Amino acid sequence: KERAWVVVESSTNNVEQTNGEETTSTNIETNIRQQQRHQPPPQQIIEPFPTLYWLTSPLLRTYISKLEISKEFNVPKMEQRLRSSPSHLSQMERAHESYGSKRWELLTPADRANIEKRGWKGALDERRGVAGIRRRDCVKCLHAHAAHYLAQVAERRGGRAATADDDDENAKRGGEVGGGLEGDDLNLVGKWTMEAVLDLIKNQQQQVVE
Repeated sequence: KERAWVVVESSTNNVEQTNGEETTSTNIETNIRQQQRHQPPPQQIIEPFPTLYWLTSPLLRTYISKLEISKEFNVPKMEQRLRSSPSHLSQMERAHESYGSKRWELLTPADRANIEKRGWKGALDERRGVAGIRRRDCVKCLHAHAAHYLAQVAERRGGRAATADDDDENAKRGGEVGGGLEGDDLNLVGKWTMEAVLDLIKNQQQQVVE
């Protein structure tokens, strides 16, 4: 197929002499016929994004968003709780190391070579923790920590995804969120977040009953 383009140019300086009179040409119309060619799509701009795990439940995302704007469980409060104990900090240090190692292990040799070529290694290697965080005594968004924690729980359960029902049933039996799973690299902030979510759900259920 062919496509016709009409190009209109304005010129006030194009002056011709005809029989001693000036004739000014102000519009020149040119029809350009151009063979339409198949053009490949523009090259996508790829930038590194260090987040591995995402929450897929809209309801869970909503609950955690409520926590982030609450007075008790917002990010500054979680950071304060994290920094209150050396053991908390040590466990989160291990959680960040686990996250960074997992992210780097998932990359193919070709991926790693491309990352180093583009100068992205510092954003994606083991030195970056949960969702790319650098300072291990800080808290990223609670969604990222909860997603990491739930992924760890799923791995320790043999690949079965953790659900709020699992943790709710375990809590009723006197256990902890996560089914009492062992692991000194479990994301502690993510665990606290899920505990707060379950408390929020229980409070809502009690209000409905009342």
